[in-house]
Amino acid sequence: MALIAFNEAIDRYEKDKGSFTSYASLVIKSRVTDNLRKKGVENIPFSSLTEDEEEIDVVGLADVVSDAALEIKELSDELERYGITFLTLSEHVPVSRKTKAAVGSIIKYILEDELRVKRVLDSGRLPSAEIVSEVSVHKKISERHRKYIIAAIIILTGDYYHVRPYIMGIFDAGRC
Repeated sequence: MALIAFNEAIDRYEKDKGSFTSYASLVIKSRVTDNLRKKGVENIPFSSLTEDEEEIDVVGLADVVSDAALEIKELSDELERYGITFLTLSEHVPVSRKTKAAVGSIIKYILEDELRVKRVLDSGRLPSAEIVSEVSVHKKISERHRKYIIAAIIILTGDYYHVRPYIMGIFDAGRC
């Protein structure tokens, strides 16, 4: 639920209306609260969120949402160091299956070598010539999706457990 609300926040965010993280936090909290009220329950079975049979109370669910919101804020701050915002990131997400496959291949290639990851994260640049020769993708793919690729590397190498499933989807969709 929180990740769906986060996605909604990305889609509906308007830059001139204020901080994205504040807006995303509000949307997430509102959607979770609305969902709880709609169900009319005080306790939500944890099994509805995971495969465990334990139960989680509303306070526990609020902690999960709070953790996700904090993670999103930390990610926003880290992305900002590379000149990336969630709004600009949404403009660089690969759409077609072929492009997703190519971008997924680039991400996998970079992640295969810790030194390569470090170079990308230190410089904020992609080794385009190396990618073209080693991954066999057109240079335009890495240029057009540079911000997405860098964000994916940050998320996949960092402690962004709530956001990671969104990036992992590119590997499934692209059949990498």
